[in-house]
Amino acid sequence: MANAVPPELPAFLSDYLDTLTASTRSGYCIDLRLFFAFLKDHREALAGIEPSAIPFSVLPSVSAGEISSFLDSLSATKTARGRARKLSSIRSMYRYYVRSGLLRTDPSREVPLPKIPEREVTHLKDTRVQELLQKADEGDGLTRSQQYFHDKTGSRDLAILSLLVGAGIRTRECAALNLADVDLEHKTLRVERKTGTVLLSLDRRSIEALTAYLPDRNRLPALPGSENALFLSLQNRRICVRAIEKLVRKYGELTGGSLTPRDLRATFGVNLLTSSGDPKKVAAALGHGDDHTARRNAAVIKRTLSGEKGEGVPRAFVRKKILPETDDTAP
Repeated sequence: MANAVPPELPAFLSDYLDTLTASTRSGYCIDLRLFFAFLKDHREALAGIEPSAIPFSVLPSVSAGEISSFLDSLSATKTARGRARKLSSIRSMYRYYVRSGLLRTDPSREVPLPKIPEREVTHLKDTRVQELLQKADEGDGLTRSQQYFHDKTGSRDLAILSLLVGAGIRTRECAALNLADVDLEHKTLRVERKTGTVLLSLDRRSIEALTAYLPDRNRLPALPGSENALFLSLQNRRICVRAIEKLVRKYGELTGGSLTPRDLRATFGVNLLTSSGDPKKVAAALGHGDDHTARRNAAVIKRTLSGEKGEGVPRAFVRKKILPETDDTAP
């Protein structure tokens, strides 16, 4: 059954919005609402009509200049990353109608993405990774209340942290894992990504953590709809992304400062890059469309070796010359 189009958006968007997942639809509706409100404010022909009544004929009349002006109007309230997301939403809408044959041209493709400042890549020394996993395993430093719950979830928490830092999976990928995705015999993990299903190799720590966790998991009475889930919450439902983020932050604070799942994923990427020297291998393991992010990781390692940010990379990697040449200023 089709979802109703929000009244702040043109009704003709119904078919397009129905192609989106719930989370994507919510974000795109917010972005497109701003875009069509901008058009109404700057076009006399649209001034007197309700947003839902905006006709489809408006889309082919929009120019690249108007889209650029819309993005410029957000400069005071939105970051470059936020404006880039708005443009991505507009591009998605136009791409749908071009592919459907309802539009011949896409003016949004002529509008460059706002330049987004580089995000520093955080990576952890192996000593901190070991401490992090040890805290999850033993529960040292937890409050009495946290220790009570740790007695129930310790093996689960250790398995989650081990996979995030040992396989580089995303938080949503971790939450979506099923029991059948784990193959300890062949030391692989099946992960569903936007580009399709991939098989990732499991490292020793992940194998040990999963081996210890699976008997505990199999004893849990999962609620209907969560029977196949690899990781369950205390309510015996499939664990959610937010719960994973909270447990990473909790154990991070026990080891010297707050951490995010992104930090653990980046640590995996940097470690793989330093051991292989191959940005394309890192891009494939992390599920990136290209090796740009891996090359950015290489730039971070170089800065670390120069005494800038990061938690340290052995100088042996420089002497062996396994780091690829890269532009340190790449975004």
